[in-house]
Amino acid sequence: MTSPHACAASIEALCKLNRQLLKQKLGLMDVLRSRFGLAEAAALYKTQCPIVHASVGQHIRHSMDHIQLAVEAARDYGVDGVDPVHYDLRRRGGDDEHDIDAAEARIEGVLAAIDDVAARGSADPTIPQETLLTPQSRLDVQFMLSSDPDEFGMTTSIGRELGFVAHHAIHHLALVRIISVNTLGLASEDLPAGFGRAPSTQEFDNRR
Repeated sequence: MTSPHACAASIEALCKLNRQLLKQKLGLMDVLRSRFGLAEAAALYKTQCPIVHASVGQHIRHSMDHIQLAVEAARDYGVDGVDPVHYDLRRRGGDDEHDIDAAEARIEGVLAAIDDVAARGSADPTIPQETLLTPQSRLDVQFMLSSDPDEFGMTTSIGRELGFVAHHAIHHLALVRIISVNTLGLASEDLPAGFGRAPSTQEFDNRR
């Protein structure tokens, strides 16, 4: 089904969405610190939720793994392309999974990379920014499709992957929302606006 409001994507719009999601993560960290203090916020960040069976830190680390790969692929893209992206070869248990300060630093670093992409597109100034939205910006990505260690590849574009990682992050922020409200003691109203809610859901609610 084609939306009557369909319009062309832009690198600027994709960067804006990913930037908003990263700032929502930083906003949650600010709420935890202001509400509970630095020490308790650090402990809550890595507290397991019995409903989700994971912590805020685990979901943030996981979604950051994806966003960082796509953003860095966009930033580093050149006339010879860019190295394949391996979404499922992740380093679980990294510092940003357990350490709120390390997570904040990682997010700030990826925000800086997003700003680079939004400002100039890829690493090669001769490549028009809009090329990153087309099949010309060929990007090979690898996924595991089962519990076997084999990876399966497919060809996509930089723009498509920037959209994918944003949608992926929203679903993990929805789980972070559940953890925050049911385990960490926050109310929904304490969370940054739109936290864990898809743009399509927000648009639907606005029409009701």
